Amino acid sequence: MRNFAAVDLGSKKLVVAIARASRDYLEVLATQRENSRGIGRGIIRNLREAKEVLKASIELAERDSDVQVEEVYLNLSGVNSEVVSALGKTVITGERITKREILRAMETAKRITIPQNRYTIHVFPTEFTVDDQEVDEPEGMFGTVLQVKVQIITHLLTVVRNMENCVNGAGFYIKELVLNQVGNIYSLLTKEDRNLGVAIIDIGAETTDVVLVLKNEIHRVFSYEVGGKDFTSDIAIGLNTPVKEAERIKVKFARLFTGEEEEIIEVPLMDGSEKNISSNELYGIIFPRAEQLFTWIKEDIVRAGWELRATSGIILTGGGALLSGLKNFASSFFNTMVRVSGPQKLENIKNLSEEFLSPEYSVLVGILKYAQEREGKEEESAEGPFSFIKRILGGKKWK
Repeated sequence: MRNFAAVDLGSKKLVVAIARASRDYLEVLATQRENSRGIGRGIIRNLREAKEVLKASIELAERDSDVQVEEVYLNLSGVNSEVVSALGKTVITGERITKREILRAMETAKRITIPQNRYTIHVFPTEFTVDDQEVDEPEGMFGTVLQVKVQIITHLLTVVRNMENCVNGAGFYIKELVLNQVGNIYSLLTKEDRNLGVAIIDIGAETTDVVLVLKNEIHRVFSYEVGGKDFTSDIAIGLNTPVKEAERIKVKFARLFTGEEEEIIEVPLMDGSEKNISSNELYGIIFPRAEQLFTWIKEDIVRAGWELRATSGIILTGGGALLSGLKNFASSFFNTMVRVSGPQKLENIKNLSEEFLSPEYSVLVGILKYAQEREGKEEESAEGPFSFIKRILGGKKWK
């Protein structure tokens, strides 16, 4: 089994997990969390700072695990990502369908024109038909024509290249990029969610990533340059208090509901003095930001033709989902069932503490599950049955 690093590189935090994977399980050898630097709104803003913190974090995790790694599974913000569908078809040359025909059909699907400024990071097979009959797993079946429907996820080439530059500069190379929305699917969704349909809203520090999933297929992805830090900034400006104090007030006192019994909050001001405000006054500061974000999401969901009430509702995740009252506020705003969730289970993942069940670690755990699937398939040296959102082709391995 090879060692690798799973990295969730966000605007607020950088989390590294050194792990090794086999076909049946993944073992976490060490984890490391640091404050992120050089990242803003999902892209690299300062290459030197981002490279330094990434290098230091992985090296600390290497020392804790007493192993060295070269390969990195790295997350990628959904901002600037796009999903397109394509069909591929091939004629069966032998009596039965083999991996060769499946890969050939996938290759024909990939021949759609992708703009030169975009890069393919995921290609997911979502549907197979053999002689116009839909099947779950075509390998080994008799047939004359195999058709595959795929979803291709692309991202801005410059963003991808800068991420590559950062990882290479830190002394490692990207094994695979994992879109935040894809990590959340691996981390959060049950089989029932995937079939019935669900919307995942991941509120991070500076971005919010949304994915709509129905019948084992990614329907749409959306991203917004708004996150938890914007709530903090609103509090800092609205109360004329330092950002550090605004963050403390948000975590301890902010809530998206009003109450008959108002709590009195002592607020340190920029000039060194203090004042008292009520919890309802604080609500009045954060409410417009939540309403703005959810309005944007709702408008995009409506444009996508998505019926929330015909699905299993919404999952809120990410560190921003921990804001008090957000669940009930979202349920009322979208008029649907809403639940706040971190990773569903740590099944097949050994030595990962329960703190990683928190919503703020959903992407990291999703990357680990994604990597476990990919590494397990490589260990087998031959692909097994096609599971939901499994990438067979697409993207690039950088060295």
